Amino acid sequence: MGSGADSDLVGAVWWAGALAFGLTSALALQVLLMRWRIARREPRRERVFTLWRPLLFEHVVGGVSALPALPARDEEDFLLLWNQLQDGVRGGARARLNAVAESVGARTAANRGLLFHPRGGAPGWLAFPVLLAFEALGPLVEVIGYLVMTASFALGMVSWQAFLAFMVCAVGLGLVLSACALLLEELSFHLYRRPRHLAALLAAMLFENLGYRQLTAWWRLRAIGTWLRGRPGQWGEMTRIASWQAPPSKGPPLAPPRVGQADSVDPAPAYDVAGPAYEE
Repeated sequence: MGSGADSDLVGAVWWAGALAFGLTSALALQVLLMRWRIARREPRRERVFTLWRPLLFEHVVGGVSALPALPARDEEDFLLLWNQLQDGVRGGARARLNAVAESVGARTAANRGLLFHPRGGAPGWLAFPVLLAFEALGPLVEVIGYLVMTASFALGMVSWQAFLAFMVCAVGLGLVLSACALLLEELSFHLYRRPRHLAALLAAMLFENLGYRQLTAWWRLRAIGTWLRGRPGQWGEMTRIASWQAPPSKGPPLAPPRVGQADSVDPAPAYDVAGPAYEE
């Protein structure tokens, strides 16, 4: 009996030792694999930085040279360089840097890389998939639902009771979303303090679901189609006004800003971009 217990103990020890050696071997292989990936990544990253750093600086200062295509294998390194340079630019310089990333498709690559990334956390595993499902598929489902139900009602395939129930449900769900947005605003910023402002918001919450929401669904569906065809989006003529701001106070005029104060590039020695600061 004691011999059997000893043999069981010896067997358990052998299994524990084998498991320990197996885990050690797996960890060692993982370390070697990481070193191999780093050894392959560093030359590629240096090549990408050498190619794109002068191009990015040229466009930041207003250059218009042609940009090469960004291969999929270089997207991660380009995003790293682009993100590092964000700390040293402001104003129009940052807008031009973002325009470069938009033109080469880096923003799409960043979003695609976040989806279900092992280190994506809640944004990559929860927020982004939900946003992608509702924002990308929502307009398609909504527009098709309106078209199918309207055509079915016109052809006599559904009764007026069913059609009315569908419309009431669609408008009701839109009202719920608008009411949630209004509640979040009240709980967070609470910008609209006057009763007439709240009344206007409630009226807008009602009437936006009686035509405007359907229009936005159609516009979003067209935008998705434009993106799938690879055509650049156009915002059209955007006129900015500041009528929502408080009127300027009376007093001596403010001193004009220095040239380059709102649109400059700071040197960033930590990212190997040292040099004189760019001032427009």
